[in-house]
Parts: sequence; structure tokens; C-alpha cells
Amino acid sequence: MLRLVLATLSWWACAGIINNVGKVLLSRSVFPFPVSVSFIQMVPAASIMVGQQLYVRSKYKSTAPFATCGWMMAGYQSLKAHRAQWRWGFLLGLCCIGGQVLHRVAMLHVSVSLIQVLKSCGPFFAASLAFFWARERLPTLAYASLVPIVGGVVLSARGQIHHHRETDGSSSIVGLMCSLASCFCLALASVGSKQMMNSLDGISSTNIWLVMNSWSALLLSPLVLYEMSTIYKFMDGSELGWTYVVGLLAVDALCVSFSFRLSMYLLEQISPTTHSVLTLCKRIVVICVAALYFGWDISLRSAVGIGISGVGTLCYAQSLSQGSK
Repeated sequence: MLRLVLATLSWWACAGIINNVGKVLLSRSVFPFPVSVSFIQMVPAASIMVGQQLYVRSKYKSTAPFATCGWMMAGYQSLKAHRAQWRWGFLLGLCCIGGQVLHRVAMLHVSVSLIQVLKSCGPFFAASLAFFWARERLPTLAYASLVPIVGGVVLSARGQIHHHRETDGSSSIVGLMCSLASCFCLALASVGSKQMMNSLDGISSTNIWLVMNSWSALLLSPLVLYEMSTIYKFMDGSELGWTYVVGLLAVDALCVSFSFRLSMYLLEQISPTTHSVLTLCKRIVVICVAALYFGWDISLRSAVGIGISGVGTLCYAQSLSQGSK
């Protein structure tokens, strides 16, 4: 029990660090390069992937286990022999890029609390994609719970956008659209991951996460190389220096990796519904920590909207849990 409590608190702490450090990093005076920040976050996962590839090769002295174990890093398998793995890796990599990069572009324009509120639209996008793409019908209660989810998001987002207009005169349209697009891409990756697990044997959720990050890092690397000259020019004129920025990037990347590991550990120990409750609590913790750290005010309208959306999210998770039994 104590281990679960410590894992939960560490998970929440990592989430708070990721969002606050990410917001500080992406401020225009520190490191306003969302593509490079996203790439650096993917490096630990990609490194783990390569390490696993090398370990399997040294242990079995063959590339044959790669296909059965699901190790699908580009360059380790032939396209002709493993076309399905390449196709899924490319698709999920693009989804991961869209979700991560657009999320950080949104951080350039809007507050962490607004982004977290808009993330609650995840069940709406996931249910829509599951219905139209996977032809999967969810329980009626799941579709009904989408109404308070979307209604709460709209209510809270309107309150926060109105607050932005009154305080700094910004409309936050770019950040709003990027955040919603990021949420859609992540939902697409989630539904695609389930499709991949159904079509290919021997694939776990951890392996899929490694596949997405590895392919994303591979596909993003040309853009990062192109951006390097701009980064060097920016850092030469920065007063903060490389040590400060590199330190923040390292903390951000490590916390992302630890956060996923802790989430998977908790999911193995508790029910999906309990995990959804903890995820909702994590979102609230992130919003509160960001509001305290950056001095943002959360209006009553926004708080009510977050509460309504949270109730809808819990109903959605409960309905899926009952439907799977």
C-alpha cells in the first residue's frame, strides 16, 4: 500500500514538473523551440529502444526475435519482411509528433491550466475515432458522459479565455486550436495503438510507447538538425546560458520517461477506473501547482467547468470498465 501511495505521489510530482518546466522552457526568453523540446523528450525512450534492440541481438545472436517481440525501430528490420510493423510505426510516430509538438506550441500561447482543461476532450475524440475508424461501439453511458465532459470543457475554457482577454488582451485562439489538435492526435495514437495490439501479436503497451517515441525521434531529427543554427544564434544572445537550459531540458525529459513508467506500474496494480480517478486528480494537481507557481487566477466559472468535466470523465471510465466485464 505504501509503495502505491509513493508511486502515485511521484507520478503527480512528475506531471507537475513536466508542465511547469515545459512552460518555463517554452517562454520566449528561455527556449522557444517546441520541435526541439519534443525531440529531446523522446530521446530517452528512443535510447531505451535501441538498447533493447542490441540486447536482443546479443542474447539471441539473430534478428528473428525482433519480429515476435515487437522491437520495431527503423533500420533494424527490412521493409519487405515487416511491412506491417513499419506502417504502424510510421503512423503512430506521426500521431506522437502531432500530439507532442502541438502541445508545446500551445504552451507558447496559453496557460497550463487551460491546456489541462482542454485535454479533458480526450474521451470525446477517442470515442469518435473508435466509432468511425475501429467500428467499436461503446456503452450508452459512455456516449452520454461525453455531454458533461464537453460542456464542462467549454464552460471552463470560456472562463479562462475571458480572463486572458481581460489581463493581457490576448485571444489565445492559436493556443486553443493547437491544444485541441494535440488532444486529437493523442487520441488517434491511443486508438491506433489498440488496433496495432489487435493486429500484431506480442506487443505490450510499453513496447508501443517505445515504438512511438523511437519513430517520432527518427522523423523529427531532420527538423531538429535544420533548427540547430537558429538555436545556436538564439542561445548566443541569451543571458541564461546553456547550463540552465540544458538542465531544464534534462529534467523535463527524465520526468516524462519516469511519468510513463509510474503510470504503467499503477495500471498494473489497480483497476482502470481507479487509474482514471488518479489521472483526474493528477490533472487537478497540475492545474493547482501551475496556478500557484505562475500566479494565475482560476475563476469560479472555470472551477465549476473543471468539476463538471471531471464527473463526466469518471462516468466515462466507469462505463468502459463495466462494458469490458
